[in-house]
Amino acid sequence: MRPALAQLQPRVVSGYVRDSTSGETLLGANVVARGLTIGTATNSYGFFSFRIPQGVDTIEVSYVGYAPRRLVVAQIPDSVITVYLRPDATIAEVLVEGQQHHEGSRSARMGTVSIPKRAMLEAPMLLGERDVMRVVQLMPGVQKGREGTSGLYVRGGGADQNLIILDDAPVYNAHHLLGFFSLFNGQAIKSIELVKGGFPARYGGRLASVLDIVMDDGNLREYHGSVGVGFVAANASVQGPIVKDKASFLVTARRTYIDALLRPFMSLSTGVPSLYFYDFTAKVNWQVNPRDRLYLSGYFGRDKFGLREKDDNNSESEFGLWWGNATGTLRWNHVFSPSLFMNATGIYSLYRFSVYADLRFAGEHFWQRFYSGIQNGGVKLDFQWQPHAWHTVRFGGAALGYQFTPSAVEARSEMLGQDTRDRVHVYSAENALYVEDDMRLWGWGRLNAGFRLSHYATKNLNRVSVEPRLSTSIYLTDRLSAKASFAMMTQHLHMLMRTGFGLPTDLWVPATRKLPPQRSWIVAAGLTQDLPWNLTASLEGYYKRSRGVLHYREGAGYFSPGDALGSTAGFWENRVVRGSSWSAGVEFLLQRRVGNLNGWIGYTLSWTRMQFPEINNGRSFWASHDRRHDVSIVLMYHFNANWRVSGTWVYGTGNAFTLPVALYDGAGLPLSKHHSTRRIMEYGEYNGMRMGAYHRMDVGVQWVKQKRYYERVVSFDIYNVYNRKNPFFYLLDTQRTSADGKLQERVQVKKASLFPIIPSVSITFNF
Repeated sequence: MRPALAQLQPRVVSGYVRDSTSGETLLGANVVARGLTIGTATNSYGFFSFRIPQGVDTIEVSYVGYAPRRLVVAQIPDSVITVYLRPDATIAEVLVEGQQHHEGSRSARMGTVSIPKRAMLEAPMLLGERDVMRVVQLMPGVQKGREGTSGLYVRGGGADQNLIILDDAPVYNAHHLLGFFSLFNGQAIKSIELVKGGFPARYGGRLASVLDIVMDDGNLREYHGSVGVGFVAANASVQGPIVKDKASFLVTARRTYIDALLRPFMSLSTGVPSLYFYDFTAKVNWQVNPRDRLYLSGYFGRDKFGLREKDDNNSESEFGLWWGNATGTLRWNHVFSPSLFMNATGIYSLYRFSVYADLRFAGEHFWQRFYSGIQNGGVKLDFQWQPHAWHTVRFGGAALGYQFTPSAVEARSEMLGQDTRDRVHVYSAENALYVEDDMRLWGWGRLNAGFRLSHYATKNLNRVSVEPRLSTSIYLTDRLSAKASFAMMTQHLHMLMRTGFGLPTDLWVPATRKLPPQRSWIVAAGLTQDLPWNLTASLEGYYKRSRGVLHYREGAGYFSPGDALGSTAGFWENRVVRGSSWSAGVEFLLQRRVGNLNGWIGYTLSWTRMQFPEINNGRSFWASHDRRHDVSIVLMYHFNANWRVSGTWVYGTGNAFTLPVALYDGAGLPLSKHHSTRRIMEYGEYNGMRMGAYHRMDVGVQWVKQKRYYERVVSFDIYNVYNRKNPFFYLLDTQRTSADGKLQERVQVKKASLFPIIPSVSITFNF
């Protein structure tokens, strides 16, 4: 018999929401009081805590793409519960229509985008490789680097100002193959969330964005796997239960075979290249008891780019570079009470790159290596407390340690009896405390207020930074909200980069007394509207100021002439100058996340300028990643169970760059034995030139065939369908002609392009 409403007293229900087929936790699932707009959502670990208001007899648990479940309050036990949801795409359309105002306009957070997993698996590919970062680049407010690269520039911030975390462990170089692919294997990813502004207080350490990537936990109920082969790489994954419904595992692996394809056509006399990358990810998930869960996850990957050759004198040489990342995460989830949840995390991250030369001639062996890197380890403690149905408090802290190796040189020579090792290590520590309060403002809005206190220490520098955060949402109607946010951030790391390619030679260094931490603040405001047909539209404007930003001095670089690398700590401090930057923009996003047809349309209008006392005569200039207009259209459609089609179209104003404005000969200054004068180049405004506009269309078709024991997915993709010659860089081309005994020169600016139209085919077997 249904109890009378008056007899139903307030109580707290807590537990986990999981997929009924795999046992995977569902992040962001909604838990609401039936008939009311009061509710909560599962956190990053699939956990929820909900204080049910008096008189409510039923709660509903829902998630996009799953059939909802209703739970009778009187029948819910007092222990930690597990709610299993069944995948059901047909019900998802109706469900979201009724509940979408809780997911879009009712949230207080701004500048936060969840990347659909469907887009990661179905968006058109380059050379048959699914690339998570390439999908992130399609979001408004995110500009990519050079053509084909996977670098990120978010709301005017630099590539070093993005905090990229994989299961809470930071990743310091997220690129494979000289920046053309990201290191994240889509087979291992559960969710991706991009935070561009209105940063919650639990995040810190960067100025521009947070890219929070969570790995799959592994299937708790069945064994599954996949094997895929593309144009340049092959990948495999396997997951399943160690103990059914108790413990699971996930393992993925990937490797390119470009070197294997080229090797038959090469010889030592012409040079044998080594060009490849590989990576592994693994995770173990153990449900110790209803209140405790343990997770152990890790990533390891390496790239190599080199050349080995042999001449007629039987001398051999090999030179090149390699770089790699490794991360490790150990987590413990504990439920103290239905209202209090804890996550304790231990993290480790390593990034290193090396340039090497190995020479053998006339019985002599000479070997030299230069390397650099960063190691990071520490612990984090996060609590989530829900005293009321409308009130959630998060608090915690972190203690992190860093070892920087900005320069290390090793050399050995058998003939000279030389064995040299010269290393520079710099150590620093970073600690933080935070509190974050998310509350419903009666029936007319939500407020997320936070405060972060960070402490940084290294030799000759000890600094405390205060970082307030505030986001609010005002409900104008049931489906329309006005939002605003303010945040201050501090970044204690610097990355020195010269090319903008995201190359492994980009150098991570600590903040010092001479180069203090970077600081910024950002304010944003906007509107979010939930529309019919499961559409959500958002319009946001922002303004950001940053100081303490670094830039190489004019003429300086990673290997500057006359530098004695490895000889002194802090040598990088003399190669850079400090300055400031400002960014402003407007972003529009129209998105549909469910149904046979989904995708999004994004548009960004933005400005980014920088100013340094010793560059451009102290005048401000456009940042190289400044882009006035940026458009992205992403559409995916399922015709039926067997055929899927997807397409993207992007457009962007050309990036800023610098070219000489005049070229003349300096009289009496020797140029070379062929010319009597030296050519003088006169440069005008720094970054005063613009590349041509960038635009491109990609399409993809997937043919899915279900066999008895496995599923086969064949993907046909075309990158740059209409063969647009987009600019990669510009160069000066000098043509000399002789007329009447006089040498005449004509200088032209020529555009170099990288990728023409590229078709590719890949095949994946899922079992």
